[in-house]
Amino acid sequence: MGKSTRKPRLAFPSVAPVEVALFLLWCGMSETVPLAEQKQRMRKQALAKRKAQENKDEISRNIVAKFRELPAYHDAHTVLFYIGVRSEVRTTVDLARELKRVP
Repeated sequence: MGKSTRKPRLAFPSVAPVEVALFLLWCGMSETVPLAEQKQRMRKQALAKRKAQENKDEISRNIVAKFRELPAYHDAHTVLFYIGVRSEVRTTVDLARELKRVP
């Protein structure tokens, strides 16, 4: 089968069209702009906000601390960590601490 030429549309069941339009405007989106372009714009905005954050080390420590408090974390037999790059959450300090606990 060939690739569909239909553009994806946002679906908001049982919501008045004017409410959808207001929501999209509030989010900086538009029904006339292709969905892929809107998603790319949202990613760029999120990345810019993440890059602009001050106290990245403190924010990262708080995020990881909240994660480590979750019951699922304590009950897990295996936990995966990632090494944050650029402006992502910094996990290396906590990863080193957790690796010391492994028998």
